[in-house]
Amino acid sequence: MLPGRPPPRPFEVPDPLRDTEVCYRIIVYGSCSRDPADMDERFSKDEQEQRRLEVQLGPVIPASKMLTIQDRREFIKPYARTIIPDLKHNKPWRCEFCTKFAREAVWMNSEWLQLKNPNMISYVHLVCNSEIGDCAETLSAINSQMQALAGAPPTPLPKLPREYGLKYPMAASCVNCNSESKENRKRLKQCNGCKLTRCVQLV
Repeated sequence: MLPGRPPPRPFEVPDPLRDTEVCYRIIVYGSCSRDPADMDERFSKDEQEQRRLEVQLGPVIPASKMLTIQDRREFIKPYARTIIPDLKHNKPWRCEFCTKFAREAVWMNSEWLQLKNPNMISYVHLVCNSEIGDCAETLSAINSQMQALAGAPPTPLPKLPREYGLKYPMAASCVNCNSESKENRKRLKQCNGCKLTRCVQLV
């Protein structure tokens, strides 16, 4: 346990037992062409000014799945997996750490499902390459920090399939055909509020 890290909260069950909404927040980090190329300059401002998009979701765990932490995880994990496969935006977001187009989305999750009002946060890092180069090294350092704060053993980020010559589509491309043209982006089906669009995966 890290020095100064508060002890974990005990497992809590709502009284009376009931269907319970999870406060599930997704924070997507990226940049745009107007942001400084130098990382020190880009991240010198207040954390709240970092370019990002936040989405608040409220999946409801049935009362029958609130009795154990494992039950809660078994319910919420498939829900999260319907979002994780692909998440797009209608603007040409650049890498969180440089000026290249963002082509890979790396998810890091923190959960407090043991609470009677469960919470979960997914941090999504839009990057140019999650395995090779300076941006990948920065991402790996963030992953290590997240694990240390959670008291988890060091675990490297999972590797994406990389066939020879494979280039993942831009974060602003269509989730179905992966077209990167500006004309196609104007016709993307998306939420009118957050402008996000994603593929649908049945689990």
